Amino acid sequence: MCTSENGVRPVGEATIKFSLIVATVERSHQLTRLLGSLKEQSYKNFEVLIVDQNPPGFLTEVVAPYLACFPIQHLRSKLGLSRARNVGLSHITGQVVGFPDDDCWYPPDALERIADLLTKHPEWDGLTGRPADPENPDGFPWYHRTSGAVNLMDLWRRSISITIFLRRDAAQAVGGFDENLGLGTPTGMLASEESEYLIRFLKHGLTLHYCADVVLNHPALSSHEPRIARAFGEGRAFGYVLRKYKYPLRFVIWTWMRALGGAVQSLLVGNGPRAHYYWNLFQGRLLGWFWDSRPSAGMVSKPADSETQLQEHRPE
Repeated sequence: MCTSENGVRPVGEATIKFSLIVATVERSHQLTRLLGSLKEQSYKNFEVLIVDQNPPGFLTEVVAPYLACFPIQHLRSKLGLSRARNVGLSHITGQVVGFPDDDCWYPPDALERIADLLTKHPEWDGLTGRPADPENPDGFPWYHRTSGAVNLMDLWRRSISITIFLRRDAAQAVGGFDENLGLGTPTGMLASEESEYLIRFLKHGLTLHYCADVVLNHPALSSHEPRIARAFGEGRAFGYVLRKYKYPLRFVIWTWMRALGGAVQSLLVGNGPRAHYYWNLFQGRLLGWFWDSRPSAGMVSKPADSETQLQEHRPE
């Protein structure tokens, strides 16, 4: 059953429609958990855009149980997180767009709280929340516990893709994600795609507010495999973005020292995997700053046209 049993507002009374873009590859159980959490939302005015980067048919059994629960657009994309999100952005119909990962999940009142905040604050062009792992309360220690406006210097501690919700008009003004960045990109820069996007968002003069008490769930990030292997690419992306937007050198050097200090400290306490993680991160940040940001680095200048729409499902 997909009907609400707790007396929440029906869809007709909800003025904000959400478009939730889910890029997914090689995951089924995690995506099932996300879709299950969306089925339980107290706020029902949303659509899900699944941008599928799997072999045809991989998600058929995953998606099928939810086709009557909420509108689903099933799209396809070539590999690349930013590329997939750009495909999704070209198909949204809601007033607010979000970017849940395929391995995150929402508390039951998440969309209702976000809709309420955006309704009460029409001056906000978007908001971000805080990630959390219910099984590991200390899993995201670097995110601020106090709310406030997001700016260019603190967005790194006040945003992650799963917690970003932007008004459609604002997102359309900013454009697409940088396809040089994010998991699956051929450049090897495996992160920072959402940070680069929000930097452009803020540079457009748009307003973004961080709501620390709006929590979205995601497994805590670790410094073990396979994350160690990704740390170099994540560092490269971070360094590239800092150089691209001319961040102050003192801030850049501070980020290098943070990574190097983490490697040294971890080594001194005998935590080899963590030391390896921070060392890869440090090297990647140097390469991203000094090498990937060169004008001759051969980065793509605009999103590729990569989408193929498969089908659109509406609940009966």
